[in-house]
Amino acid sequence: MSVESPLKTAEKEALISDPTPIKRMIKLRPSEALGDKFPAIHLVRSSWFARSLANMTFTFLVLLAIACIFVPWQQTSRCEGEVVARNPNERRQEFVSRAKGIIKDMIPGLQEGSYVKGGETIMVLETLARDQVEQIRSQVQQQRDIRVTTDIQRVNARAQVENVRESGNQTIKQTDFEIDAAIAKLKQTEAAVEEQIYRVRQANLEVEANKPLVGGLVAKVEFNDLLNQLEQETRKLTKAEATFEEAEKVVASKRNERESKRQDIEKKINEALQKVDDFTNKIAEIDNKIQEYNMKLGELERLTIVSPTSGHVQSILVQLGMTVDTKDKLFELIPDTDDLWVELNVRGLDQPLIHIGDHVRLQFDGWPAIQFVGWPSVARGTFGGVVKAINPADDRSGNFKIFVGPDLSDPMQESWPDRRYLKQGVRANAWVIMDTVPLGYEIWRQLNGFPLSRSKGGATEKPDKEVKGPKLPK
Repeated sequence: MSVESPLKTAEKEALISDPTPIKRMIKLRPSEALGDKFPAIHLVRSSWFARSLANMTFTFLVLLAIACIFVPWQQTSRCEGEVVARNPNERRQEFVSRAKGIIKDMIPGLQEGSYVKGGETIMVLETLARDQVEQIRSQVQQQRDIRVTTDIQRVNARAQVENVRESGNQTIKQTDFEIDAAIAKLKQTEAAVEEQIYRVRQANLEVEANKPLVGGLVAKVEFNDLLNQLEQETRKLTKAEATFEEAEKVVASKRNERESKRQDIEKKINEALQKVDDFTNKIAEIDNKIQEYNMKLGELERLTIVSPTSGHVQSILVQLGMTVDTKDKLFELIPDTDDLWVELNVRGLDQPLIHIGDHVRLQFDGWPAIQFVGWPSVARGTFGGVVKAINPADDRSGNFKIFVGPDLSDPMQESWPDRRYLKQGVRANAWVIMDTVPLGYEIWRQLNGFPLSRSKGGATEKPDKEVKGPKLPK
């Protein structure tokens, strides 16, 4: 048989005797009256401060949920960079030694931070070999003299080519005349052979015609005369044919002689042309040597280092009397310029959303600022900028560079700091202004890692060309 505790018995009696006050006390905060009847609840009761804080927190969360729907939030793309000169010729310049030498002289009082004017001599170097410049000049003059001599030889070689060609043409013409004469003689002998053949035929016909009449109408003596005449004409024919063959040989010999002379002339012309080419190549080699000597001479003659623009000297790495080698760094010069802009690195994820003409808020190192990312209008100490240029390619690490200049239409109407504060190399934080969205959407976007929103491009950006789709096969 179970026995109830005295506490539970007291609670039951209290409920039976007066149930209404207890219900009222249960709905309200635990009181001492309720604690007398319910000691356990009284021991774990909440304080007034905790209940008030819980109510305030709940109210704040409700108001925050409502604010996320209605409160606007300015989206921005955060990036970092540094201040640089707009003109590349006015950025940091490094001066190096153009030749081996010794630091002979510097401007008085030269030290890091010294101000120099454009055209002012900063350093003077002296070559290790004192007569090196004169030696190179002598070599240049020597090569020029050799070039003049070689050029004359080339002119003579070209004249020799023309002489050989002209002499060859005369020789060929003379040979052609001899060939024509031999051909004419060959034709004469050919005509004589034909004529002699005709006579032999006539004499033979007379012999054949008188042969049956010998002893009758024709005396034997007369017939013998006819035979003698036929024999004479035959000998003459043989002699004419021999003369013709000799004439043919003469013509062939003259033609062979002409071909041999032509080949000999072409050989001499080619040899003369080869000499011209040899002299031309030699002149080209001499010109290359002269150019090399002039380059060395120019390097040695440019031992006086002059400041190309006004600015401040820094990072002086040499001293008087120090020996330097070619391409050794001497010092750096930071030109003075008021034409500055900010070079920023932008993530590749945000680069397609940034356009020329977009507005930017800038915070420079060393300049006090209070920045509210979502509400740029209430920020203090920041400066307005506008995107002037965007690099067409990344920096090989997935980031893109954009260049920001002063925003003349900045509603804050605050000009950038002067040169006392804004120098080349000063770090800068920047926020590229994007679209305005509800605060709740921005929180949802950040939690999901989505990109920024963009509904329109920059003010000065050119409209994108229409992209044509691929042609599909029919």
